[in-house]
Amino acid sequence: MKHYHKHKIVILYIHYSESWSYGSEQSLVTLINQLDKDIYEPIVWTNQPKLVTQLQLLGICTQFDEHCLFNPWYTPRLGLRLRYRQYQACCQLINQYLVDLIHCNSAGPLQWAILAAHTMNIPIIYHLHSRFPTRGKLALGVYLCPVIVGVNQVVNDALIHDGYPQSCTELIYNGIDTKQLLAQPGKDMRAEFNLKPQDILLASIASQNPHQSIDKLITITITASLRRQGYPVQLLILGAAKMSALQAHAQSLNVSEQVHFIAEPTQVVSYLKGGVDIYLAGPDEEVFGLSLIEAQLMGLSVVAPNIGGIAEVIISGQTGLITTTELEDVSAAIERLISQPSFRRHLGKCGAERVLYHFNSHYFYQQFSDLYQKLIFEHGQFDNPYLLQKMRALAKASLKFAGRLIVNKLTRKTTQRRVFK
Repeated sequence: MKHYHKHKIVILYIHYSESWSYGSEQSLVTLINQLDKDIYEPIVWTNQPKLVTQLQLLGICTQFDEHCLFNPWYTPRLGLRLRYRQYQACCQLINQYLVDLIHCNSAGPLQWAILAAHTMNIPIIYHLHSRFPTRGKLALGVYLCPVIVGVNQVVNDALIHDGYPQSCTELIYNGIDTKQLLAQPGKDMRAEFNLKPQDILLASIASQNPHQSIDKLITITITASLRRQGYPVQLLILGAAKMSALQAHAQSLNVSEQVHFIAEPTQVVSYLKGGVDIYLAGPDEEVFGLSLIEAQLMGLSVVAPNIGGIAEVIISGQTGLITTTELEDVSAAIERLISQPSFRRHLGKCGAERVLYHFNSHYFYQQFSDLYQKLIFEHGQFDNPYLLQKMRALAKASLKFAGRLIVNKLTRKTTQRRVFK
């Protein structure tokens, strides 16, 4: 047992991602920024240069490293050796900084961090931001993590459905720094785009993942459809991985002058403050919907499809409108907000009040602080309860995945035979 009165509680935050992900990285920055520095000393180990830059500006100690991921299907020949090196590096960091707890902000590092936590006898948690396919959970060792903190009940339920013990899951919604965001000055987008008073400005944040640009193509299609019906709508898209494709799509629908792009917005909230009327989330919105609560904080009425954990962020009819993913349903919701401006303002007001109460950064930090204190002071060491049940969940998922591979292989063989015949 460590003597905690001799030093601050040191938390090692480990984050790996192949590209910048607004939700998980921003949540980590918010959490670390809210930590009581008289109690906690954060150390961040990451492969994201942008994250390093942000945290260094806050005076946070960071360790930059190109994390190695081991994947049993696509690994290089030395994958296991590289993973062992990462395990050794993790143990060295724990020794160097006298780490009391590991907080994995992404799944990749679990494949060496769980073993390092066990070796060094300290608690570890995994902050789960998204739903993983079975293949990913098996490869990265998610089922063997002692404690998993989900950003919503949807991601937790997926694990519990696989057999992971519910008592080893925690639910902590992401939070935002409401004071900082409200203090940001707005940009007058209506003046910049020469909008008329009767024009309705829709806004949507594009994913930086090029594989998720399809949702903004749909958003542009909805805008074109509404304009054909006579609604004076214009669309602002903030950030995009494939802007040229989106611009070409707008051109093909004759709305290129009504669809506006901001390539790399530095302060998204400033644009949302600049005269936007309705925030529109696409069908590829992140699981939690961090941008949704930022839009609600700005007093915007929001329209979002019922996917992921959206229903945990928006109360349909009270703080926004939840629709299906059908274009007609989304268009109908926007039409309702355009034709009922008082209802639109009411949704925006109620949404902002709910964000201030439920999704503020202090409440977000306090829940994590309570969890840290519980794991460190009540346990004070590596503890993996219900390990047998977790092993069963791992075995169940492995059999399920193996069965799926066999079925797919047999299906391909049958198809090939038919083709050759």
